[in-house]
Amino acid sequence: MAERNWQFETSDASQALVERHSYVQFLRATCTTDSDYDAAIMVFSELVGNVIRHAHGPVQISVQHSDLGTVTLRVADTGAPFAFAPSLPPIGDEGGRGLYIVSELCSDISVTRSEHGNIMRVRLPVNPKP
Repeated sequence: MAERNWQFETSDASQALVERHSYVQFLRATCTTDSDYDAAIMVFSELVGNVIRHAHGPVQISVQHSDLGTVTLRVADTGAPFAFAPSLPPIGDEGGRGLYIVSELCSDISVTRSEHGNIMRVRLPVNPKP
């Protein structure tokens, strides 16, 4: 089972770009060529972007391949609780589409609350190499 972990502070948003590059390299090395890498990149960007905008402190990111042939992205933050209720915002609103986009691109989505913050898990639209 392949796994990769990253961590950075939300105050250093530029680090998210570095981590995104490493995330893409990991997926390309461990997943098949027919995987939807563009969707996986968008999901990473939306989830990490939300944490940078709405939470403060450390962000922990991990990608894990399961024995069942799935790949899960996990993003943990220290922010306030939130309800996962993806929907499109009213026309003309500048934000609020991120979780809706994630819900359209991923399956098996969950948000749990730990003693430290929120943990969001999504099944990515990629296929691990055998």
